[in-house]
Amino acid sequence: MTIILKKGDKFQESFREFLRRNRVNSGFFFGLGAVTRPELAFYDLTKKKYLKKKFPGLFEVLSITGNVAQSGEGVAVHAHVVLGNDKFQAIGGHLVDAVIGGTLEINLIESGLMERRLDDETGLNLLK
Repeated sequence: MTIILKKGDKFQESFREFLRRNRVNSGFFFGLGAVTRPELAFYDLTKKKYLKKKFPGLFEVLSITGNVAQSGEGVAVHAHVVLGNDKFQAIGGHLVDAVIGGTLEINLIESGLMERRLDDETGLNLLK
């Protein structure tokens, strides 16, 4: 199925709303488009926490990929992204959130039930 987010939509809010409306609990996704003001994260295994950074401006989404899985009482969206700026430089990481630029086109492939649970060793909610 295809999800088309529009300019001004918030990634997490809009994507989760689509999943809820369409009763999607598990799957894999990929896509491209553009975003503004993205917040990215990098997981520090030593500290067991995400290091987050916000980036001002408009970026092309060169690639977004991830999965959707059950986690506790809800659905977890795990997204990684590679973004390009107007200087033809790329940045990437875990996509915490962003505002959609022109559009964000996502292709979602539903799968059998996937579930995330806390892994004590890494401090991450990993697929089980």
